[in-house]
Amino acid sequence: MKAIGFAIVCGVFGVACSANARIGETVNGIQARYGPPIPETVRDDAPSTRTHKKMGASDSIRSATYVKDAVRIYVEFSQGRSVKETYRKSRHEKLTPEDVEKFLQASSDGKKWVPVPSERPAASIRKWRREDGATAYTDDYSLTIAVAPKGF
Repeated sequence: MKAIGFAIVCGVFGVACSANARIGETVNGIQARYGPPIPETVRDDAPSTRTHKKMGASDSIRSATYVKDAVRIYVEFSQGRSVKETYRKSRHEKLTPEDVEKFLQASSDGKKWVPVPSERPAASIRKWRREDGATAYTDDYSLTIAVAPKGF
């Protein structure tokens, strides 16, 4: 029932904008960018809730998936703010370097993303870190940007 209420609240604030969210943005802000979530994807206990709670957080992670400009955006919320966002092209196409740069820039919050050297240079996974602790990683098909809960 909570998920249905969450979906209704999300739907009320659905005004379409560009497909570039920012970590820490509110549910309303995400809705303003992407419109309403895909209803069947709204969950009150996202799969990462257990890990989140092991890190000392007391709340559950809410999640929802949005589609904007042929990009699927999976967002996890903690305490009403986005803490993890994953971008994937809707047609299972590879992300271009320009796509990755666009999403990183939009999620920079005025801070610089610094590449993190890979432990396995041959791997297709690339990583970045911001000075505030936010991290980003990408494979050929998706880009995930995340922040740690406060205090970690």
